Amino acid sequence: MSDIRRKGLEFWLSQQLGETCFMEPISGDASARRYFRFTFEKKTYIAVDAPPDTENSYLFSAVSKAYAEHQLIVPIVKAIDTDQGFMWLTDLGDQQLFDFIHEHDAQSYYEASMTCLHAVRHVQKTILGPLPEYDAAMLRAELDLMEEWFLLQLLKFDLTEDEVTMIKEVKTYLVDCAVQQPQVGVHRDFHARNIMWHEGQPAIIDFQGAVVGPVTYDLVSLLKDCYVCWDKDFIDTLLKNAYQELIQAGWVDQETNWSTFKLWFDMMGMQRHIKVLGIFSRLSLRDGKDTYLKDIPLTLKYVMQVADAYGELQSFSIWLHDKVEPAWEKVCIVQ
Repeated sequence: MSDIRRKGLEFWLSQQLGETCFMEPISGDASARRYFRFTFEKKTYIAVDAPPDTENSYLFSAVSKAYAEHQLIVPIVKAIDTDQGFMWLTDLGDQQLFDFIHEHDAQSYYEASMTCLHAVRHVQKTILGPLPEYDAAMLRAELDLMEEWFLLQLLKFDLTEDEVTMIKEVKTYLVDCAVQQPQVGVHRDFHARNIMWHEGQPAIIDFQGAVVGPVTYDLVSLLKDCYVCWDKDFIDTLLKNAYQELIQAGWVDQETNWSTFKLWFDMMGMQRHIKVLGIFSRLSLRDGKDTYLKDIPLTLKYVMQVADAYGELQSFSIWLHDKVEPAWEKVCIVQ
């Protein structure tokens, strides 16, 4: 963050508090947002700098209110200046789900976190109106990120006409699988670093991208996390439980069998991970955030595992193994 924006945030906070504010930086994220902690009347709070040219603080505030109304634990907006992109939030602490899962009973933490999705699915509008639709156009735009940033810019591919055609066919298939699913409220980045552990309960952050979209999306974000890898049995156990709960709650039709639901989940995962390959590459190449390159191997592994498992993706699978994986390994050597 530039000194000018930080000083502006401190001045704005001091006006809200009626006293001088002293902020300490805390960890940021993949966006342009930056976070600071400060103390006021013996309680800690979070100050957010969210540059308005790239970040929508008004939508964050609206989703926060809607989630809180559905009994989800979220940062509450105490004050906001949407023109400057400044927010004053309640503090949920520093403990993420990510911090617990390797030292404790991971399944119980995941099950508790997944209960949040019952409420998330209900939130399909805010005071601003309906949430954006995670429609075919948005899904395709996200899939294009891999080609633009991962293949062409990071790996320096010169795609042949056949490869372009194959990639286009895969994208079409993935979009078709997504739009045929039941559409629900979706957090859109529901993973172990965006779930806080606050006073013994899961709390949710980073929800400003909320949409109405495919029912399996948040499950994929959590169970096939780009920062955490679990074995197949662990994922299948939690996913089968979620499938039964979705059937019982009426989010998924009773005639939808397990094989269909698993196909939805796997293809939704491939769509998300293809997108993320592009995002991680862009974060490095455009934004100078090279630390995200270390998460590409797991993300690429997820894509390859799904391609390997489905006959209709055989050509894509072969191409990933024969060309993409070796090209990525060469980049790793250079790095």
